[in-house]
Amino acid sequence: MTPPTAAPEPAGAAPLAKLSAARKASYAIFLAVFVGMAVLNLGPLTLAGLFAYLILDLAHRRLRQAMPESLARWAALASFLVAAFLLGLVFWEFIRQAVRSMPHLMATVLPRIDDIASRYGFDLPFDTLHEFREAITDAIRENAVVVTRFTGLLTRRFFHIVAGVLIAITCFFAETRPETPHKSSLYDALRLELRDRLRGFMMSFERVFGAQIVVSGLNTIVTAIFLGVMGLPYIGFLVPATFVLGLLPIIGGVLSNSLIVAAALTLSTRLAIVALVFLIVMHKAQYLLNSHVLGSHLDSPMWIILLAIVVGELLLGVPGIVLAPALLHYVRVELKSLPVP
Repeated sequence: MTPPTAAPEPAGAAPLAKLSAARKASYAIFLAVFVGMAVLNLGPLTLAGLFAYLILDLAHRRLRQAMPESLARWAALASFLVAAFLLGLVFWEFIRQAVRSMPHLMATVLPRIDDIASRYGFDLPFDTLHEFREAITDAIRENAVVVTRFTGLLTRRFFHIVAGVLIAITCFFAETRPETPHKSSLYDALRLELRDRLRGFMMSFERVFGAQIVVSGLNTIVTAIFLGVMGLPYIGFLVPATFVLGLLPIIGGVLSNSLIVAAALTLSTRLAIVALVFLIVMHKAQYLLNSHVLGSHLDSPMWIILLAIVVGELLLGVPGIVLAPALLHYVRVELKSLPVP
């Protein structure tokens, strides 16, 4: 009896023992970049750069089919500026409406929550709205140092976002330069490997975050129709909040749904129950879309995705929540290309 032959290795896959020094170094550098990003708190810069490059690259791929290459890149830049302006308006409207609507919303809904809690025998951490406001005031007073630094923090974050966008535009137009001939050197081999790592991560980011934008957009449209039909208040705040918070995987839906139920509770308990039932049904429908994004794309159990999001939030804050699923997808793709010999 002849012994069974070994199964052939997948095409393009390299066992760990056969990895080149340049590829191993590229993995180390890529890991060091993410560690440095977390240590230096450069999440907003990274997310802004990735998002800007994503729009530029997507627009360029569509436009170059209908016009010359050089013109397509400038048209892609124009498309990005228009998209950035529109998204900026959405975020500005979200912040403006939040500042104007949240205090009135909380002042209206808290007495109703207190009434419902007392009716069913639940104990709240505060007895009156005045005590709640006092607790907020004490928290602000205890963190006065943080509050005084808030303006400087916003200025630094804004500078990081602008720098990330400029870096993305520079990298996008740098691709038009003629590529220098490759030599048999470690530098050129490492440069090519790093380019492959970056391309792989951008594919993961486009696949996960791009689909998340589509899901959030569809969710916002359906929610806006529901809010208009039911006549809920604060619709000018809830619609942009649904879109902005929907960009955050998993946790964003919980936050936006809580705001909608709170707005419905300002009118009546029955309307809040109707809103809650609607959101649960819509959440199940949205789960089918998200399963395509976070399920079949990531091919990971939900607890791993949640753990990645929690770790990302601890390291980078909100940008870490957005980047975690894309990074998880990228790690999965890289690991699948490295079979055990």
